[in-house]
Amino acid sequence: MKTDKMLKDLGLNERAFAVIKSSVQKIESATSGEIALALTAESSSYAFWELFAAVIASAVFFALLLPFAKNILQFSARFFWVVPAWYMPFVYGCGILSAIIAVFFLANIRAIDRLIVPKSVFRQSVYERALRYFSESGVYKTSDRSGVLIFASYLEKHVFILADTGIAQKIEQAVWDKIAAKLASDLGKGSGEKAFLCALEECGVLLAKHFPKKNEGCSELPDGLAVL
Repeated sequence: MKTDKMLKDLGLNERAFAVIKSSVQKIESATSGEIALALTAESSSYAFWELFAAVIASAVFFALLLPFAKNILQFSARFFWVVPAWYMPFVYGCGILSAIIAVFFLANIRAIDRLIVPKSVFRQSVYERALRYFSESGVYKTSDRSGVLIFASYLEKHVFILADTGIAQKIEQAVWDKIAAKLASDLGKGSGEKAFLCALEECGVLLAKHFPKKNEGCSELPDGLAVL
C-alpha cells in the first residue's frame, strides 16, 4: 500500500503534522514521560498469503474447467485437423497461470488483502513491527525509562502502545490497550489528525499524573509523527 494514499485517506498534511508535533511538545512540557509516534501503511508485505490465495484460486479454477474439457476439444477442432497432444495441457496451463497472476495482483487491493490475510497474522505482524521500531527509534533508551511508543498500522487497522519499564511500573498495559483500541477506531473514520490528538490527550493526562515534570531537560525523542 502506498504511503501517499494512506496520508490522503487520513487527511494528514503538513499542517496536521505540525499540529500533532505541537501537541506532543505541550504534553511533554508537563511530564517527564516521552512520547514517540509512528504510522506505517502496512507492517508486512503479506506476499506469502497473497500467493497462497492465488494458488488456491487457480486450483479452484482448474477444477471448474475440468468438466468443460470435451467442449474445449470440440471448439479447438475448428482450427486443427488433428488437435495436438500438447494443446489441452497448454490451455489449462495458461488458464491456471492467468488465474494465479490475476488473483495475486488483485490481492494487493486493500479490501481484498484484508479478506485474505488472517486477523491473527495482521495483529502479530503489527506487534512485531512496533517492537522493532521501539528499538530502532530508541524509545527504550530514555534516561528514566519513561518512553511510550504509539504505533499505528493503516492496512491492518491495528494500533499498539508500548511503554518502557519505568512507565509499566505505574500504568498497566490494559490502560494503554484501551487508548490504542479507540485510536484504531478513530483512524478508521478517516480523520488522522483528530484521532492522534485525542489519543495524545489521553496519554498526556496519564503521564502528567504519574510522571510529573522533574526538570527542564530537553526532549530525548523526536516529537513529531514519524511515517515509516
